[in-house]
Order: sequence, then C-alpha cells, then structure tokens
Amino acid sequence: MAETPQQKPLQDLDLAEAVTAGATVLALVNWGTADTPAWQALRLPADLLGQYALKGQRDAPGGVVALSDSGNLMISGVEILGMKDNNLLIHVDFPERDPGIKGTVWNNGGYLCISEGS
Repeated sequence: MAETPQQKPLQDLDLAEAVTAGATVLALVNWGTADTPAWQALRLPADLLGQYALKGQRDAPGGVVALSDSGNLMISGVEILGMKDNNLLIHVDFPERDPGIKGTVWNNGGYLCISEGS
C-alpha cells in the first residue's frame, strides 16, 4: 500500500517588516479539493492578498468592519460611529415612528424614545 504524503505545518513568521505595500508574497493555493489537492505556488501582491483575506469577513458575525476615510466605523457602507473633540458621535437615521420592537430606539419628533414593543 502506498504511503500518503504528509503535510507539514508552516511556521508562523513575523513578516511585518518584510511585507510592505507594493511587496509580493509567495502563496500556496489549492485549486483542487481536500480529497484531490492541486497545489500551485503563486506570487501575489501583498495588498491584493490582504483585500481578499478581509473581503469575506466584512460585516460577518465575528468578522471585521470597515473604517471611513475620516476614521469612523462603517457597517454595510454607512458611517455609524466616530469621535470628534473627545465626544462620541453616533450617526444613525432612527425610524420616525415606533417600530413595535421592544428596546428599539426611535425618533419621536426630535426626542429619542425606546419602544416597549407591540
């Protein structure tokens, strides 16, 4: 019976100084499946690799969120949270009528109210 080749784990390397904007990295990509691997070594721009690594995690549970150009927290492409002059700013368009969902904040003519639910 033929022996199955074993995969050896790669060491975690501190590449912060070596991998900079504009650098390329060597990546092993499996174009096959777990049962039938087809590994290929590719040279990828570090910036592109980082974009793809984050793309699937954006706005996902346990994932990452984006920052706007002004440094404010964004969720689903909308600026939500920021700081100015040491004050917390929350950017939210609250509904203008009671949504009927307990604990939901809504705008009652300029006054913030908390819904008691329906």
